[in-house]
Amino acid sequence: MVNFWSNFKNLVSNTRDLQYVGIANLVTKGIAGIFWLYIATLMTVESYGQISYLIAIGTMATRFSLFGSAQTIIVYTAKKVAIQPPVYLISLILGAISSIVVYFILNEMIISLFIISSIIFDLGIASLLGGKLYKKYAQYFIIQKIVFAVLALSLFFIIGQMGIILGIAISFLCLIPIVVKGFTNNKLDFSILKSRKGFMINSYSLNIEKIFSGQIDKIVIVPLLGFTALGNYQLGFQFLALMLMIPGLVYTYTLPRDASGISTKKIKIITIVISIGFAIIGVALAPIIVPLFFPQFEEVVEIIQILSIYIIPNAVTTAFNSYFFGKEKSKIVMIGQSISIGVYLLGIFTLGEIYGITGAAISFVLSGFIQLIFYISIKKIYLK
Repeated sequence: MVNFWSNFKNLVSNTRDLQYVGIANLVTKGIAGIFWLYIATLMTVESYGQISYLIAIGTMATRFSLFGSAQTIIVYTAKKVAIQPPVYLISLILGAISSIVVYFILNEMIISLFIISSIIFDLGIASLLGGKLYKKYAQYFIIQKIVFAVLALSLFFIIGQMGIILGIAISFLCLIPIVVKGFTNNKLDFSILKSRKGFMINSYSLNIEKIFSGQIDKIVIVPLLGFTALGNYQLGFQFLALMLMIPGLVYTYTLPRDASGISTKKIKIITIVISIGFAIIGVALAPIIVPLFFPQFEEVVEIIQILSIYIIPNAVTTAFNSYFFGKEKSKIVMIGQSISIGVYLLGIFTLGEIYGITGAAISFVLSGFIQLIFYISIKKIYLK
């Protein structure tokens, strides 16, 4: 018994950083997930699709503006390279340009604010993770999500659906102190970027690809199937987001460790096993939960069941992504993501055209398995 408690205490002590990351991700994604599920009960399916469409546009502009992407900051901060100032400055300048362009297209100042604040948030969070400041990461992340939920819900009742986006934008500004600190504590030296441009270009290209994998479907579905179809599809993805919390939180923990050469194999294997369990739960519980709480979303049950299967390949590819980024092999991830996006978009225009959002969901799952097959096919070359 004494040995058991001794081993247990050692386990708790040795995984304290993971506990901070885990608590932060579980709490924040739980808050966000519950918020979006609750908001769905207050809105029409079409309005839910419209707000998802606007956020997708703002998110796409944000990702285009993030020069070098968050992976660059995480990896090189973990390697003690003072890369923040030049990456911060370039990203904020690109963000300002993007926000102006989006304003003239949509005539919505709130979306422009969302873009700038989202960039600040992503840069700040990446710096905390790269510096392995997990406790501070947890504090900031949880505060941001609490502010988001309170403000977004309050502003929704005051000014309508645009109040949700305004609430998100304001909450992102919580990370301003971290970004300011990154500027003031490090010298602005653009020469740092020169020797690392290959990794940064690949990471930025991957960042652009993630825009298409994560947001372009919303842009494409609207002209093909309409806002109502997107509303149903987006609610399905909210359930998927909750089920993907475990692989996501493990990735934020393993990436800086893989970059530092610390083994993370065991925790990745455990994550894959847990993810398979979540996939089974998603398929089984969707027919029970959706009709009870979301009766207006008629097509969501089947969507959730299909998307739940995606959890399995995602858990494995996320583990591969962490390893490749840590070894600065971002080109492999870029190619894998490109293949996945190509399969997904092709599926939306083919299966989506025939079977509607059900076809789009099937395409998404297929894209995940194709990416996994690609990673497995080259593991003998890079996984030594």
